[in-house]
Amino acid sequence: MANLDFKTNFVISVKSAIKKYQRMKRYFNRYDFKSWNCRIVRSYEEYKRFGEENKSITAKCFEIDEQNLKHGVHEGIIRGKCSFCDKKVDFIWKLRPQYSEHILFTEVLFHTGCHMTARQRAVIQLFKIFEKNNPVNKKIYIYEQTTPFYENYKNCWGKDNEIIGSEYLGFDKKPGEIVNGIRHEDSMNLSFKDNELDYMISNDVFEHVPDIDLSLKEAKRCLKPGGKLLFRIPVEWEREKTFKRAEFNNGEITYLAEKIYHGGFQHDGSDGSLLVYNYGQDIFDIVKRAGFKDAYGVAVLDKKYVNIDYTPILVFVCEK
Repeated sequence: MANLDFKTNFVISVKSAIKKYQRMKRYFNRYDFKSWNCRIVRSYEEYKRFGEENKSITAKCFEIDEQNLKHGVHEGIIRGKCSFCDKKVDFIWKLRPQYSEHILFTEVLFHTGCHMTARQRAVIQLFKIFEKNNPVNKKIYIYEQTTPFYENYKNCWGKDNEIIGSEYLGFDKKPGEIVNGIRHEDSMNLSFKDNELDYMISNDVFEHVPDIDLSLKEAKRCLKPGGKLLFRIPVEWEREKTFKRAEFNNGEITYLAEKIYHGGFQHDGSDGSLLVYNYGQDIFDIVKRAGFKDAYGVAVLDKKYVNIDYTPILVFVCEK
């Protein structure tokens, strides 16, 4: 009987692996991922495996950082292709000691022409792959408005598409309200109609929201069938479980840990945006439980486009 159970489980495992491979193959045939060193990942184990297979790229980051720590080399240039500008450029990196003694490659490795960082360029590259470099008649919402990222999207694709940006201006504002030329939106209560948007794009926003589950479900509500949410967040991969640092109730905040603020749009006051979530390895489970038709990560380590870091850059894709 035990032997029979073993054979049954083995057959199920093989069939599951074949289905996963076929699903991944369909995606890669549907979209042109071949020119970009990336992989669709659906678990921390798959993400970790991709990083191990590309150690030569991550090793370069550790090597540069060692020069920074031991020899005082605090800035430099890496030549590569900008996925937004679509040309070879010099990417500049520079130590920001106010944030870390280490070089934060996803944050500081940028092209002075478009001011796009490594993580932002990964999001743009993925968008361009999905749209075959030619988005037309799309309604695109970006969870930011006062940034180079939003301005670049507006300038590049605003002629043939509707690009909407916003900032969070406080719990006392109404969704969709315009304050001094800036649109207010709450990720948990957006002003958009059901099935209205083709794309929703978020860069390092969801670590600041009061409730990630509500934010993802609200994104799902606003997307058209077939629409996509693309988002990037910082993840602490040594952490198994996500830790929530604060709870919110009618504008009142209960702090569960020391207050930490990230720079950006100053809606929380002069300190920046309050960090609410320290995401961990269970982020894949959090994304999947939102109820999208499909939800996965795209892990990237690419020398040509200089999408590099100590671990793979990860962009989540949620399809309705």
